[in-house]
Amino acid sequence: MEKAKTKLLLLNSTLLIVIALAFSSATLWMIESEIKYTLFIFEAALIVTLYLIINSYNFRILLRGITVPHMNLGLVIDLLLMGSSLILLFYNSLSLGEGLTRLLLAWLCTSFLFGYALLNLLGVLQYLSRLETIVLSNATSFTATGSIAFLLLLVTQQVRPLIVIAVFLVVGLLSAARHISQPRRFCKKFLCKPIVG
Repeated sequence: MEKAKTKLLLLNSTLLIVIALAFSSATLWMIESEIKYTLFIFEAALIVTLYLIINSYNFRILLRGITVPHMNLGLVIDLLLMGSSLILLFYNSLSLGEGLTRLLLAWLCTSFLFGYALLNLLGVLQYLSRLETIVLSNATSFTATGSIAFLLLLVTQQVRPLIVIAVFLVVGLLSAARHISQPRRFCKKFLCKPIVG
């Protein structure tokens, strides 16, 4: 019986990884930049992570003899947004080319960090599950960044990135202040339905 469970788990894991790699391979075909390999790995890992979260897998890593202090994850995300924004500002002020680091930081800010900080400022995070937080942060980030870029079409091309980066920085600062003053309280329900049990 134990062997059958192990075989089934191995088969499911292999199938999950193959599906994640197959869906992510479109990135390798569509993007011609150096960043495509990093995006490919990230997309495959994201698909696997979302599958595990949806199916309520619970993983714990135990490190004997090492104690990790309790960290406010929301504050860490805000600090990542502010740090990435400052590095992007530095790259932009020196007029460095489109390097891999700059592309990764810009992608990180516009794909998740900015949306998470905005949802925190709106006070919505306490009503969301982890999966909803990831999905809505992603959607909010892309939508808000696109809206800002659209509103700045009349501004010169040299000033536009500076304004977007400044918005990232201000939102990150305000969100960090909110995380410090009001630690996140988790709600025991999804946005769409209550959790049973």
